[in-house]
Amino acid sequence: MMESNRSCLPKKKLRIYKLIAALGGLISGSPFVIKELWLLGWVASAFLIYSLVRTDEDGKCSMRRAYAVAYCFFFPFYLCGYYWILYMYPMEYADVTPLFSACVLTFGLIAMATIFSVAFSFIGPLFVYVSRKVSETGKFQWLSILTFPFLWVIFEWIQTLTWAGVPFVWLAVGQQYMLPVIQSASLLGSLFIGFLMTFVGALLAFAIIHVEKRRFFAIMSLTVFLLNLGFGIVRLAVPDDEGSKTFVKAAAIQGNISSIDEKWNMEYSEIRELYIDLINDAADDGAELIVVSESALPVFFNVKPHLFAPFSEIAKDRGMTILLGGYYRTENSDGVYASGNAIYTVNPDGSIRDGQYIKRKLVPFGEYVPMRSFIETVFPALTEISMLSVDGGRGEGSELHDTVYGMIGSLVCYDSVYNSLALESVRDGAQLLAVSTDDSWFEQSPELYLHLGHSVLRSIENGRCLVRAANTGISAIIDHKGRVTDPLRAEDIGYSLGEVEFRSDSTVFTVVGNVIVLLAFIYIFSVCTISLILKTKRKRKV
Repeated sequence: MMESNRSCLPKKKLRIYKLIAALGGLISGSPFVIKELWLLGWVASAFLIYSLVRTDEDGKCSMRRAYAVAYCFFFPFYLCGYYWILYMYPMEYADVTPLFSACVLTFGLIAMATIFSVAFSFIGPLFVYVSRKVSETGKFQWLSILTFPFLWVIFEWIQTLTWAGVPFVWLAVGQQYMLPVIQSASLLGSLFIGFLMTFVGALLAFAIIHVEKRRFFAIMSLTVFLLNLGFGIVRLAVPDDEGSKTFVKAAAIQGNISSIDEKWNMEYSEIRELYIDLINDAADDGAELIVVSESALPVFFNVKPHLFAPFSEIAKDRGMTILLGGYYRTENSDGVYASGNAIYTVNPDGSIRDGQYIKRKLVPFGEYVPMRSFIETVFPALTEISMLSVDGGRGEGSELHDTVYGMIGSLVCYDSVYNSLALESVRDGAQLLAVSTDDSWFEQSPELYLHLGHSVLRSIENGRCLVRAANTGISAIIDHKGRVTDPLRAEDIGYSLGEVEFRSDSTVFTVVGNVIVLLAFIYIFSVCTISLILKTKRKRKV
């Protein structure tokens, strides 16, 4: 009874708005499934915004109902975004039965979609609350069109803060194959792409809701989209000033040795010879810089430095620099050893650079178990998914590779989905980015292409060329505007070869970083403050 008193919206209408929101969620997630549907991502948020506004049309919608409508949008959205989890079947590396694997992966997909939906759905009640505050500002009511886009920015950013938040399914990633529309990431980052997409959706929703201003809002939505598209087309078309940049021929080595089983069943000498042959082949093609994938050589080089010898010899003979993926072992205060994924630098004179880059972001339940003691007690099955019996070690800083060509900033696998890490490397002086990754767990699933999309965005954001070496794919050379050249297909053996430039210029994003998050918080705070001031003034007049 209390619920019906708070909102006069009939349950039948509420169900319709939930269905509209759910349809919007499917449409919003469709570019993650079918890349050709990228344009739908620009209109999908209109479904949710329309449903939320209509649900609160009388200004009496309960926060619970607003949350429910938003949940109907986000659950199908995240199902689409993480459906590639099912491709991990049958999880033979975890030594579990096919039935257990199917159950765990299905549960994992539903759990991922549920966890993110539960968190993101708070956009619903927050949107309703802030929109009401905006309406109380009188002449500033037009600002309400910014409410949803700014809330979206905040919630995407929040995903980067804890282990439970994985910034993998950002709206910008679904746009990776339409380079002109994501060039504005060079201005305010990938979060800005999400802002623009939801802003276009908000304008479309307002065009449907406000009949008297339909043409205005429709034209505005088209204008915003075309301006962003035009910026991208111009940025891609305008040639760069060659200046004094250093150009180097680089190769990303793809050995195609799966970490699921092959790597641990092969003799180390066999793995080493495969990579030496590939490096020699790349050198024959003129490669001066070699990037080898994450943990390609499954040894602790810091414990057994003599294992560098074959790579030192080839680097010296060929006069090349090699970034070599291996492991790094550390011992904590309890005497327990932790393994870290590391990238070592082999110089053209055969020497090994002091220090190494160690992976900074570890995969939850893959390389470490969050809240391990609690999980082991309450959900012991989840600990079986982890590859390690103890949590892996992690790096603390950017640890740039100081090479004869310039400074290189490494990102290992999961690092590359956090734009703050690439930004830190570039601000520390990286003139080139190198991503070493191992996606063999996902075989030929869509995850490989989504992960590649993050490398594309990192290059655009920072205006840096990027060499991406993936163990089983997808390896590629990416220029500073996100153009992918000579990509290797998944499960191919070989190398991706291309010319890269070491750049020292800065994009707007490199200078200001994720300032759009600050703008979003300022907007929310300002709206609530202005509303409170005006409300206080009205009470005084009475």
